[in-house]
Amino acid sequence: MHYRREIDGLRAVAVLPVILFHAGISLFRGGFVGVDVFFVISGYLITTIIVSERRQGSFSFLRFYERRARRILPALFLVLACSVPVAWLWMHPHEFADYGRSLAATALFISNVHFWEHTDYFARDAEIQPLLHTWSLAIEEQYYLVFPLILLLLGRFRRGAYLLVIALMALASLGLSEWGARHEPDANFFFTLSRFWELLAGSLCAILLLDRPPWKSQILSLLGLGLVLFAIFAYDDTVPFPSVWALAPVGGTALVILFAGNGTLVARLLSLPAFVGLGLISYSAYLWHQPVFAFARIRSLLEPDPALMLGLAALCIALAALTWRFVEQPFRHRRNPAIRGPVRLLGVSAAGSAALVALGLVVFHKGAALQPWPMDPRVIQAEFDTNDRLKQCLPSSIAFDWKALAADCSDIKGKDRLNVALIGDSHADHFARALRELPDRQFNFYQFTANSCPPFAGVRTGKRNCDHYYTRLQQALEQTGMDIVIIASRWTSYVTAQRFDNGEGGVEHGVSEPIVVDKLRRGSAAYRDAVAAHFQRGIETYLETGYKVVLVHPVPEAGWNVPRMAYKIAAFEGQPLENIELSTSHQRFLDRNHVAINAFDTLTAENLAHVRPSGILCDTMIPDRCANIALGRILYHDDDHLSTQGARLIAPAIEAAVEALAHRRPGKGS
Repeated sequence: MHYRREIDGLRAVAVLPVILFHAGISLFRGGFVGVDVFFVISGYLITTIIVSERRQGSFSFLRFYERRARRILPALFLVLACSVPVAWLWMHPHEFADYGRSLAATALFISNVHFWEHTDYFARDAEIQPLLHTWSLAIEEQYYLVFPLILLLLGRFRRGAYLLVIALMALASLGLSEWGARHEPDANFFFTLSRFWELLAGSLCAILLLDRPPWKSQILSLLGLGLVLFAIFAYDDTVPFPSVWALAPVGGTALVILFAGNGTLVARLLSLPAFVGLGLISYSAYLWHQPVFAFARIRSLLEPDPALMLGLAALCIALAALTWRFVEQPFRHRRNPAIRGPVRLLGVSAAGSAALVALGLVVFHKGAALQPWPMDPRVIQAEFDTNDRLKQCLPSSIAFDWKALAADCSDIKGKDRLNVALIGDSHADHFARALRELPDRQFNFYQFTANSCPPFAGVRTGKRNCDHYYTRLQQALEQTGMDIVIIASRWTSYVTAQRFDNGEGGVEHGVSEPIVVDKLRRGSAAYRDAVAAHFQRGIETYLETGYKVVLVHPVPEAGWNVPRMAYKIAAFEGQPLENIELSTSHQRFLDRNHVAINAFDTLTAENLAHVRPSGILCDTMIPDRCANIALGRILYHDDDHLSTQGARLIAPAIEAAVEALAHRRPGKGS
């Protein structure tokens, strides 16, 4: 096929935003769409090769997969091999075990399935997963397995028939992607069939341009590049993705491929040596960037500063150049006599994959025992023996089944006792175990919580419509004869639509779950006031319905993953847990949470009691500070949820509020 320099330049436009996005450079908040650009380019190039060779009668599945193996595997195997010892040395034992599973999945090209089951791409923990980025390689490899067979079934090349069938498949995949964005957003991101339409868009370009050069259109090629750049700089992780929103980067890439003919401004720009050079090494740059960034974050106690991350981005480019020169090129051009010939090459590739799978499984099953740093069992307890999220008591809004929760997540003392329900999101759930285990509890305990959903009507948080939860919750409260509700949620995260930065290097990654309120701009003063007022009205609705309400005010956030900090300080600085003291500023808490606190303080009613966790955690164990680790106790499960030990400090205050309300008459909210 005819070499197009501008396509390599387009690869540079794809890879650089991805790298800077994962480096945490806020300007490139939509840099993740670079992967979609890669998908279109891959579909275009692969289809061009397959169809051209089939028309010439020279296509061979064996040679096709040999070329794919030479292109993909050598650099991939190198990066995977280099990541193993660093992971062994620096990763938390349970992170290391999960790394082993991802290593095996990557070698089998099913890492998208692994991350689909275990990770949210935009979640804060995703940034410390060294092999997260390999999900896109898995999608491409799965496409390479399926698409040649589809073309074989289509028979002799007929441009119209090929275009029709591929277009119909692309539309079906796009429709599935849009449905998934609305109903299964977490799985949708990694799901193969939700992504195939992006590669198929490239395949359509290949069929349209077969035997002809690209069209020359200044307007359409500029529009295409503009759409890609728009997505890079305007999108963020609140955009439902992939979905019809992906039409901007995908359609823009297709326009560039189709209309950036020789002489167009876009073709000249993308053909500049800097773009072409970066495009040539883009695959290796993509492979290196995520492990380098993840290990930097893992080794550092605090969030690495932007200057360091930019320096590491430059390091990734340098590593990519070396890998391209000394690994990619020799293998692609068959310079090693030991692997000449497709059968021998594929045999060596299979052996390499099998070795990595075996190593990954050993790490997964024995990882904690293999590492050099001992792990205090109290760290394990704080991370894994914490609350009921591991017992399926915190479902999504869609999966909320109150009858199942009443059966599996409640503790009933007797029919003559008060019925008390814990409702809200994960910041309600983290109290559940401590409340359930109160030694002298005199009430029946029910848990009706849903992930990322405050218990009020008319709420959409991020990609989740919480009305399903609210409707089912009202059925649960009515049919179980509830007397008292304990309402807790991560109030300030919704009010501010911002994650927590403790000002001392503890930066919570990701974008908060904003509530849709009157189409106000999230983060504005009007938005904050509107969300707080919505919460006020929601609480008043429970009071006016006749429920007694225990309102739990905001829990101080940590900003850093507290158990992981405990492990790092112990492992890298040699301090025992008893000597570790970790805390955040009390004033920082007050400044961040004042809107929610002020809104709640205005609520008074005979059937309302307030519980303030900050009064227990802040300025008590450590002066002017909110304790994260104190007196040998890890008080947090991660960077904002309490551990069971932390929740046990708050549970008696909640119990006391319940008992006080039990002796009051129901009243109306004021």
